[in-house]
Amino acid sequence: MSIFQSNVNSNFKLIYFIIPLIVSGLLIINASRDNGGIPVLNSLNKKIYEAEKNIAILDQELSIIQNKVNLIKGPEIDADLLEELAYEYLGYSYKKDLFVPIK
Repeated sequence: MSIFQSNVNSNFKLIYFIIPLIVSGLLIINASRDNGGIPVLNSLNKKIYEAEKNIAILDQELSIIQNKVNLIKGPEIDADLLEELAYEYLGYSYKKDLFVPIK
């Protein structure tokens, strides 16, 4: 009976060794496929990096615009900047500008 017990114990030990290897192998294969594993993680990391870079650029633009707003809004208005913005965006013209109609 001890031979039978020894055989059964070695079979169980082999099964307990093989099952985790098979499960680990399946998990590794599944993680490396294109169904939500490592490639998707890399794609999402790339999108996050691009979005963070875009946020940094937008923050710089926001600070520039905020500075311009502060220059034309406060108690000390920068007249040159206000005049330039009115000329550029609102269509105002200087007295020295010459307009030539073209048909």
